[in-house]
Amino acid sequence: FFGAPLAHEQAVERAAECLLAVRQATPSIVWRAGVTFGTLWAGFRGGAERIEYGATGLVANMASRLAQRATWGEIWVDSTVQARVASRCHCTALGPMVFKGRSTPQPVFALQGRREPGSDEAHNRIGSENALIGRAAELATLREWVEQRLVTAGVALFSLYGEAGMGKSRLVQELRRQLPAARPICWLTCPADAILRQSLQPFRIALRAYFAQRQDATAEMNRRAFDDILAELLARLTNEGEGNVALRQELTRTRSFLGALLDLYWPDSLYATLEPELRFVNLLSAVTTLIHAEALLQPVVVYLEDSQWLDDDSQALLHELLRRPTKGHLLVLATVRERDATTEFLPQDPGIPQEWLHLTNLSVAAVQQHAAQVLGAPLTQDAAELLAGKSHGNPYFVEQLALELQRQEVFQYDAAG
Repeated sequence: FFGAPLAHEQAVERAAECLLAVRQATPSIVWRAGVTFGTLWAGFRGGAERIEYGATGLVANMASRLAQRATWGEIWVDSTVQARVASRCHCTALGPMVFKGRSTPQPVFALQGRREPGSDEAHNRIGSENALIGRAAELATLREWVEQRLVTAGVALFSLYGEAGMGKSRLVQELRRQLPAARPICWLTCPADAILRQSLQPFRIALRAYFAQRQDATAEMNRRAFDDILAELLARLTNEGEGNVALRQELTRTRSFLGALLDLYWPDSLYATLEPELRFVNLLSAVTTLIHAEALLQPVVVYLEDSQWLDDDSQALLHELLRRPTKGHLLVLATVRERDATTEFLPQDPGIPQEWLHLTNLSVAAVQQHAAQVLGAPLTQDAAELLAGKSHGNPYFVEQLALELQRQEVFQYDAAG
């Protein structure tokens, strides 16, 4: 069970990631699974001689029936799970099916695999259906500062902080959508994970997107894509003038280290011959050089999502990235839960331009607009005040509470909707 007895954020997404990882790690073992999401009873059952922890209810029964009906080697999920993992995973609709205990056919999906992290497709699926409400002032502040830094040579850091559910990622998505398309910007999305805090994992994800690495491609295809994109970058640096000789030489020297971050290896390469400690030093240099080289050619935004979960090695890389001087345009944009937490890993260097933006609770008027957008119908002032009080103006809590009250038919619709 994901979410019982200990609750974690994004339990559904973690369950899907776990099953996909197990399937990838055990190709010789054929199994099948069913995944559902909802409320059920969980606790200890039994007596003095035998007792066990378990969960029972319609949701658990449905997961069992999905697993029984699934084709061997497949993972079947219901529509609730599919909606929650759509931004991370590919799902194929199998159509409505009849199940015991359900009065109507239920839509079923097959979980196929992960979306490429950091890809535009995955990025644009998040929150793009609804308008951003109650954040006009914050968006204007963020956009003004970012646009100013993108035309000013050097490195800068902007930190966006607020508790979970305040809409930090949604605000960044809206910023990205509104930035002028006439000026190309290289976005490197580096999402940190609270559980999988592996070495340099956020930057590995960004590099996979940059070098067009695909999980469904062969190693040779990914190696060819890597070589082509790196060769193109070296050519662009050459065309910019002879002042970039040092960058080109360092990129060529550390090619095998960039490849290693993408699980691409070459026999007798520099990476293969060095000891682990020297490998790490060169890994930092390789990634820093790549980003600074790109920043000379076009503005670069390194987006650190949930940066409070950065692993120690990623923090070291961030320090190296910010402290190395550049004539290009490089902005590090970080979202973080609490401002105090960033003092542990963000450089406190007065020479690096830094700005902070705090996302606070939505006003009652904004809660009213947000809930009306979620429900598809206007809300009375009393209903909006109820939602604002119970959710403390947290946009995510407003959305979930409004949908739950709608499901329980607590809201009464009048002639106006």
